[in-house]
Amino acid sequence: MIALPPVNLLAAVAAAAAVFLIGGLYWAVFTPAWSRRLGRPPEEARPTPAQLGVAFVTRVVVACVLAVFVGWAGALGAVGGAEIGFLAWLGFVMPLAVGQASFERRPWQVVAIGLPESLIGLVLMGAIVGAWT
Repeated sequence: MIALPPVNLLAAVAAAAAVFLIGGLYWAVFTPAWSRRLGRPPEEARPTPAQLGVAFVTRVVVACVLAVFVGWAGALGAVGGAEIGFLAWLGFVMPLAVGQASFERRPWQVVAIGLPESLIGLVLMGAIVGAWT
């Protein structure tokens, strides 16, 4: 069994909250273009309270796992954490999103609109949990 480094839950919740808010701003700007590419009205993309709750909880989980990666890497401070966040996006999120979009035959413009939000989120989350490590 591998040893997990300690995770600062307060840092994880703070990182999740920051990314949740920034993601909301991001999608407020890009939802119209995203919806057009999918052929749907922007009103259909408006999340329900339950969806927002799930989104926040999943971000807390991601921040906790990212904190484990930061601890394992011995990353120091916000910059080290941001680097781990970038690597997580580059090695996990981006390839999986592109591969899944390929099989779903989703328009590439939709993928291109969505990927920067996850990049910004993981880099910011990594910076926050790294700063509090």
